[in-house]
Amino acid sequence: MADKSAAESASMPIAAPEPEKDMEMEEKTRPISSHSSSDDDTKPKKTYKNGSWYNPLTWNPPPPPKERPISNEFSTNIISQSIFWWANGLLAVGYKRPLELQDLPRIAPERHNRPITERLEAEFQRRVDKGEKHPLMYALNWTFFAEFWFGGACQLLAIVLMTLSPLMLKYIIQYSSDAYYGDKTNSGQGVGLAVGVIVMQLTGAMSINQWAYRSLVVGGIARGSLISLIYAKSQVISARARAGGSGVTKASEEKVVDEKKKPKKKTKKLSKEEEAKKKDDEEEGWSNGRVSNLMSTDTSRINQAVEWSQLLVTTPIQVIIALIQLVINLGPSALPGFGLLLIMGPGMYFITRSLARRRGKTNKITDARISLTQELLGSIRFVKYFAWEKYFLDKLEVLRKKEIYQVQVLLSARSAVTAVAMVSLESRLRSTSQLIRCHRHFLSGQLSCRF
Repeated sequence: MADKSAAESASMPIAAPEPEKDMEMEEKTRPISSHSSSDDDTKPKKTYKNGSWYNPLTWNPPPPPKERPISNEFSTNIISQSIFWWANGLLAVGYKRPLELQDLPRIAPERHNRPITERLEAEFQRRVDKGEKHPLMYALNWTFFAEFWFGGACQLLAIVLMTLSPLMLKYIIQYSSDAYYGDKTNSGQGVGLAVGVIVMQLTGAMSINQWAYRSLVVGGIARGSLISLIYAKSQVISARARAGGSGVTKASEEKVVDEKKKPKKKTKKLSKEEEAKKKDDEEEGWSNGRVSNLMSTDTSRINQAVEWSQLLVTTPIQVIIALIQLVINLGPSALPGFGLLLIMGPGMYFITRSLARRRGKTNKITDARISLTQELLGSIRFVKYFAWEKYFLDKLEVLRKKEIYQVQVLLSARSAVTAVAMVSLESRLRSTSQLIRCHRHFLSGQLSCRF
């Protein structure tokens, strides 16, 4: 029997393996490689829907260019710059396939750091020679005047349109009520109000996007220019200024004798805070750690100040427009809320001033920590040779604990201010919605309104 079964099995044809099982076996036995071929990267990944269809927008992804293109931000027309259509090509490529380095465009020549830094340095030096009080601030304003204030104008326009939107909504509700009760209405008026609301919303959205983009770009470019200036200054600073003293450079030390021979000019008297700050700068000196902190931390704060400084001009205008609307719609009962806002203003000023003072203390601790860290790394051979690790680690830990405590206090105060601002904003939005509801009830004949 065994011979018969063996003969039958030998005479039977061998069945071919099924293709699906064969492919599964190949996938299991195929070695996993960390590097995929370029052909696999360029092939679109099909995401099936309902088992048969996939997104047609991912078909035929373009290959990466051989050379990085130059950004066409300034070469396009005004409409493309207004709606950011010039960035649509990059977004389309990123939707079809993962972006690579060659896909990212180079910045336009108008955005290069070197010419902007040269203009800023020349303007800053000119204002220093004239003896102005805040030469750096005015130099930054002159260098980025057009783009900076264009963003501020866009923000002002967006805030005005946002504040006037409830007024347009009031007229639309009134027109709808008149048309519902059969009063004489003009259809052109209703169409004009609807088109006006649409135009206001679109213009406000475009303006707020332009403000956000311009402020971020100007802040980033200003920070890059300041970092370049600080680095160039640190290369020519004298050893006396690094150790602590009158911060004169090597080039200016040669002119000290000539300046002493010249008749002395009348100098402006400094305030107590400026004198104390100047004295601290001379005593502390400009070590590598302090210069590094100036290039990283302080320039980032200037970047944030550039982004939000337009609010100092536009916020009072928004408050005035909102107050006029509330007085027209609610009458004198809107004045107590505005009085509360005026009372909270000085309190916010003192809180912000205390935060600025505490930030100054935190800066000194941060400078000391960074200076100690760089000195420790620079002389690591002596530290390891004499086994001074524990001593320096203890000093770093003390400075770090002080810095963390100051930062915690700053963040707590900032969170409290933000919470109060958000609560006031929520109450203002709620009162606005209740005001619109009251208008709707009044126009529909219901004289009762609950706040």
